[in-house]
Amino acid sequence: MNKSYKNILTIFSVIFFLEIISFLGFKFPEVRQIVFVIICLATLLLTIKDLRWGVFILLAELFIGSKGYLFYFSFGHFVLSIRIAIWSILMLVWFFKQIPNFKIQIPNFCNRKFLYFYIFIFLLFLGVINAFARHNALSNIYSDFNNWLYILAVLPIFTAIKSKDDWKRILEIFVAATLWLGFETLFLFFIFSHDLPQTANLLYSWIRNTLVGEITFVQYGFFRIFIQSQIYNLLAIFLFLPWLLAENKKETTRLIGGQALYFLLLTFNLTAVIICLSRSFWLGLATGLSVFGIYLIWKRQWRKLLRYFMIIISSLILSLILIVGILKFPIPAPLSGASALDLLAGRASQFEGEAAVSSRWNLLPVLWGEIKKAPLLGEGFGATATYKTFDPRALANNANGLYTTYAFEWGWLDIWIKIGFLGMACYLFLIAKIFWKSMKINSKISIGLGVGILSLAVIHFFTPYLNHPLGIGFLILTSMAINNYKEINY
Repeated sequence: MNKSYKNILTIFSVIFFLEIISFLGFKFPEVRQIVFVIICLATLLLTIKDLRWGVFILLAELFIGSKGYLFYFSFGHFVLSIRIAIWSILMLVWFFKQIPNFKIQIPNFCNRKFLYFYIFIFLLFLGVINAFARHNALSNIYSDFNNWLYILAVLPIFTAIKSKDDWKRILEIFVAATLWLGFETLFLFFIFSHDLPQTANLLYSWIRNTLVGEITFVQYGFFRIFIQSQIYNLLAIFLFLPWLLAENKKETTRLIGGQALYFLLLTFNLTAVIICLSRSFWLGLATGLSVFGIYLIWKRQWRKLLRYFMIIISSLILSLILIVGILKFPIPAPLSGASALDLLAGRASQFEGEAAVSSRWNLLPVLWGEIKKAPLLGEGFGATATYKTFDPRALANNANGLYTTYAFEWGWLDIWIKIGFLGMACYLFLIAKIFWKSMKINSKISIGLGVGILSLAVIHFFTPYLNHPLGIGFLILTSMAINNYKEINY
């Protein structure tokens, strides 16, 4: 068996085990507390031994953990997520390891390759100062800025990850994590689409308690299984596509396996993206696939273009067959009596009428009004806006539907309001620079990563990801991989 296969299966098994423990921790809180401490101690010891272990653990949690609460430690009203704990351990160990060679490390950290990262980080902290100057609520400032601190992980990752083998381990973790997310999506889809009410209720409570995702009844027994980390299923599609188009079959085995494996991984991830019923994800998918097609046309690779369309169509057909097969599986009795294809088509074409969609459009003119107040530097983190929402949870608290929040669905406008046009422009320039360089390098890894970051930027218009660790983490990895492409050599 290929060594990468073994590593992926081992990582998948560890993830599966931890998810089971997380579920037990939901039923027995003392188990959750003990396991949380064990994970933190293990992370600390392994990171002290080798900083790479801390990075690997950090990324594994990021890929599967959605909002970071698969495990958490609670004491009264105090709650500490496993994501914050792992990040804090990695940053502290990294910092103390740099002290003996601090003067030597300074030139490395001032590397021009990451200049725009440092400029953007400066603008983020300027947004905090601006927030205090404008007397934004302290709790809002902390909650709003908290996610952005994850960008500092670029420092230990830059320090620890150097060789081709390091990047291969990261890829193996990524593949194992997306396999798990696909399996979890299909499993939950099966449970909720069949007559298993007690199991479904128990799993729903665990999913909501750990903030892993959202399970929503759509219609006719069809449930939407949305897990925030499914963004990596989407990004994995773009990562595997270039390898499927490789003409040298021996070359494809250099990474994790042959083309048959890549096709199965592509189909598995595509199925998860379809089941999540996220129109933002579907738009990001369409954008990325279009860019791939345009790129092949630009390069005049007509034979690859034909293969590309055949792969996408074949994978889509298999994904739909798998979805319908799960939905209609006769044991136990299925709940759905509707056509899955009709429901998916209706979801894709519905842009008004739903509470979430209507609320989002109501928010848009309000955000433009807020932007006009401080267009250049923004209003700082924790800035709020009040708009009319149709969310049933908000209506339960306020009958007129008026809702005040600092977290906005329109991702790029959120950034503009908080750190101004300068901050947003710097972030966009950083993403454009990564995308352009990735396409210029023209390797399989670079193309997949470049298309992925562009797709993520499109998704961020409607569903915020690039101001969240899930998106920030991918941005860091993409930037690092593009700038170290000679070491990766794929």
